[in-house]
Amino acid sequence: MDNLTSGRRIAYPSRNLDPVPGHDLVVLKRGGKDGLKIRALLRPGEHLQKSLRDRRSSLVGYVVKHEERLRHRFSRSYKTAGQMGALILDFAIDFEVSDPVLLVLSLDSDPLRRLEGEVDTLIRSAVSRASEPGFGEEVSSVLDSHVAEVRSFALALGLKVRNVSRLSSGAASRELGIHGSPAEPTVQSERLDIRDLRGAGGIRPDYDYKALRTEDPHES
Repeated sequence: MDNLTSGRRIAYPSRNLDPVPGHDLVVLKRGGKDGLKIRALLRPGEHLQKSLRDRRSSLVGYVVKHEERLRHRFSRSYKTAGQMGALILDFAIDFEVSDPVLLVLSLDSDPLRRLEGEVDTLIRSAVSRASEPGFGEEVSSVLDSHVAEVRSFALALGLKVRNVSRLSSGAASRELGIHGSPAEPTVQSERLDIRDLRGAGGIRPDYDYKALRTEDPHES
C-alpha cells in the first residue's frame, strides 16, 4: 500500500537537500550503529550549513509542508442496522503539521492514513447500531464527542487537527471543533515521484529527537 502522507506531499524525501518554497526541511544524518540522528530542522528559505564532517551520502533530507490550512478528504462505506446495501460517507480533516521532526520520524507508519483509520474506527463502532433514519445524526454526535481524542492522536504523529467534517453530497459540510466557522480547503493532492524515494533509508522510531534537534555544523 502506498504511503499516503508522502503521496499527498505532506512529508516526503528530498532529492538534494535544497530548500523548497513553502516547506520545512528535516535533515537526518546516518550515524552507524545509532541509526539516524537529527542534523537540522530548516524553516522555509533556510539553507543547510554543511561541516567538513558531513559527507553527502551520510545526510538524508525530508521535505515537510509548512502551511496552516491543509485539508485531507477521504471516503468510507458503512452499513447501518437493517440496511441491505452500503452507505458511503465523505469526510474532511483540516490540519497542519505541528512538529516536522516528529512527523518525519513517524513517516514509515503513514500518519495521514493512521488518522483516517482513527476517524473510521470511531464512526464504525457507533453506526453499526444506528438505524438508517438516524444515521447522519449518529455520525455527527460521535465526531462531536470524540474530536478531542482525534486531536490527541494526531499530535503524537506530529499533526495538529483543527476540524473534522462529515461532508454532505453538496458543497456544505458540518464542521467540528470551530462551530460556525467553516474551514477552507487549501491543498490539492500531488502524486509522489518515485525518484523522491531513492536513498531515503530507515528511521529509528525510538530516537529522542527533542533532546537533539540540531547538531552544530562547526563542531570539529
